[in-house]
Amino acid sequence: LLDEPTNHLDIESVDALVDGINGFEGGVVVISHDRRLLQTTNCALWYCDRAKQSIYPLGCEFDAYEARVLKEIAARHAADEERAQARAMLRKKRRDEARRRADAAAKKKAARAT
Repeated sequence: LLDEPTNHLDIESVDALVDGINGFEGGVVVISHDRRLLQTTNCALWYCDRAKQSIYPLGCEFDAYEARVLKEIAARHAADEERAQARAMLRKKRRDEARRRADAAAKKKAARAT
């Protein structure tokens, strides 16, 4: 079991680790965010889904998984931007409406004063 084994390693040490993992005849569980390690080892990628509390085979290469995740992040970002714009428009509409009411009240008050 290797948990983030490339932390604090230089490039040569990472290369040696990759060679060691690839040359090992037994099973190795590697927990890592290091794309280079994940791409260069002969391994099956598994995904830990915290929300579903499950672990399952990724079913694709790392690059395909990365592209999918980046696409999901971009979609969430776009949705967040849309919601922010909708909130800004609603705030503007409310301010404009409040300004119109204040102006109308001021005109009404001025008309009564004359």
